[in-house]
Amino acid sequence: MSYRKRTKGSKKYNAMRAARLRQIAEGTAPDYPIDLPELRRRITIEDFDFGYVKEVVELRKSNRIDSYRMIVDGTVIKRGDTERIGWARALEKIRMAFPRVKSLR
Repeated sequence: MSYRKRTKGSKKYNAMRAARLRQIAEGTAPDYPIDLPELRRRITIEDFDFGYVKEVVELRKSNRIDSYRMIVDGTVIKRGDTERIGWARALEKIRMAFPRVKSLR
């Protein structure tokens, strides 16, 4: 069985593609790399379950745009042997720091 390559698209598709290519050609390219601030995100957690506990988690700039250096109370949290941690892993570590509590009912 052989597959045919489509040589002709719909008028709507061709118009959309031409408009997109024209937009790309006319637009200006953004400056790369983006100059990110040293402190990229700060998460403040206040827990009232067993007395007042306040934790401040700072996610600072790392050498990758999609990763952070996670600092909790002045301690760098590592993932394995590297200091880089992604957003999903940072949220996972925060979630694991506050374990679930059994219901009193």
